[in-house]
Amino acid sequence: MSDIDKKESDAKSLANIKEINAIQKEIDKYTKYIEHEKINLRLAKERYDKQRENLTSLQNEKKPGFARKEQEGKRQLSLDVIEREDYQMENKIKVVNDEINQVEQENKYLRLNMEELRKERMNLVELLENNITINKQTKIRFEEIYSRNKHNREDEDGLLSKFT
Repeated sequence: MSDIDKKESDAKSLANIKEINAIQKEIDKYTKYIEHEKINLRLAKERYDKQRENLTSLQNEKKPGFARKEQEGKRQLSLDVIEREDYQMENKIKVVNDEINQVEQENKYLRLNMEELRKERMNLVELLENNITINKQTKIRFEEIYSRNKHNREDEDGLLSKFT
């Protein structure tokens, strides 16, 4: 194997390693993003639970000075607002869950891709080592044939000069 071929294969191997490192960095970035989204989701759920708890505690409290109709109207208005916020929060949770699932699928794909690249790299390294061994054996065989041919030519030249 010539130096140029070796340099090219080394460059390809280096490029594969760089690609694997870039994929790994991308996976790390998505993983951090998912973790942040999980934290934000948990905080949003806690805030929602606290608001709901406050609302239920306020609904059970009786306030003097208000007529029962006014209380019912305000209670219904509060329930409508809470239900709307609840619906919006559930939609946000669904969107975040969908994004998380999509990122997890991308991560799976990238991990599989990285594994395939590693296997391919190992196969290429093995193939390179085999080619180097074959090249060495071929060089040795070539040198043997060359020396035999040289020796045979010298014998022929010597024989021919004796007869002429």
